[in-house]
Amino acid sequence: MLRSLSNVRATEIVRDALERHVGQRPARQMPDSAGCLRGEVMLSLIAGTPLMRRVVAMRALSNAKPDELQSLLEAALDAVVRAPIT
Repeated sequence: MLRSLSNVRATEIVRDALERHVGQRPARQMPDSAGCLRGEVMLSLIAGTPLMRRVVAMRALSNAKPDELQSLLEAALDAVVRAPIT
């Protein structure tokens, strides 16, 4: 997927699929009208963490214990849901 994103059409296909199949569920569960934004930020955290951990191999992420990483991600996702948007 990442290698295909230099192609404009491939990017459109990936974006449309993510919005349609993944992004809508969290957006519907958000407490306010910023559900789409909150959902996409959550998706960015969820997708970006494995990318940085496995592909880029950031040292701290690669060496983190699963329970440490889980605690941090839960806190980050909770912050995304609860943060006021001005």
